[in-house]
Amino acid sequence: MGGCAWMLVGKVERLVSEAKSNYMHKARAADRNYHKDRAGIEDTRAREVATPRAACTEADAHELAMHPE
Repeated sequence: MGGCAWMLVGKVERLVSEAKSNYMHKARAADRNYHKDRAGIEDTRAREVATPRAACTEADAHELAMHPE
């Protein structure tokens, strides 16, 4: 009985270790993707601020033509 219990404990430890490793791998990947997306959003905002007219849609251009103020 004692040997069987230790085998079971070892198996559970391996499963927990594997689950922890998988979780950390996914967490790191999600963190990298978040920072890539964040950098892309900030880059897009910077370009829109630098060239506001280039970011206008046709509807925005029409609105500006109707109300130039």
